[in-house]
Amino acid sequence: MSKLRFFLSLLLLLLLSLLFLFASCSRGVMRSGRYIQLQALDSIANLSKEFDVSTDAIVRANKNAKWEIGEWVFIPQKGGILPLIYGGEDDLPGSFFDGPMLWPVPSSYRITSLYNEGRGTHSHDGIDVASPPGNYVVAAEEGTISFSGNDPDGYGDYLIIKHNSGVSTLYGHLLKKTVNFGQRVSRGEVIALVGNTGRSTGPHLHFEVRKDGRALDPLSYLKK
Repeated sequence: MSKLRFFLSLLLLLLLSLLFLFASCSRGVMRSGRYIQLQALDSIANLSKEFDVSTDAIVRANKNAKWEIGEWVFIPQKGGILPLIYGGEDDLPGSFFDGPMLWPVPSSYRITSLYNEGRGTHSHDGIDVASPPGNYVVAAEEGTISFSGNDPDGYGDYLIIKHNSGVSTLYGHLLKKTVNFGQRVSRGEVIALVGNTGRSTGPHLHFEVRKDGRALDPLSYLKK
């Protein structure tokens, strides 16, 4: 009889956990997608057909857009990753990422690819943060610029900062760097602008955290 009670208790706990997860996900927001630059014929209706996403979803994702030619707008997409689930309608609040390291793109919290996301034979060593090109990229922690280079078939223009803790951070697909190799930078200092260089499907920052040559999950350093 005691075994039966134990089994029923475990079953009840499992059911409650599943109900809680379902409720959390039903309130969540998909943040898969990409930024595009509006062309002459890019109406909301045309974009809806081209990317197979509802007009309402496009409008909700761009509440402050003016819909002018040349403007960068975010297109939420069905495929890809459901990066983060939280109970809100807008971008994730900055306080959500009040962790040991500073969030590297102050203007955007749209994560379009997670760490260790499978990509054929290659894993994803960091996270991708979608943002219109030209937005600031800041140092996640104080340190020294230990690398500044270009990888046209991968990271594009990118930087690596070595921090006092022995951890390094990498910032990829940059449009422009505002710091130089060997320069000392402070936490939150602007080091570059978001770009679309290298092997990239749209403007975003690729951000990695490394220790002893091994890539770690950046969210474990960025979240509370």
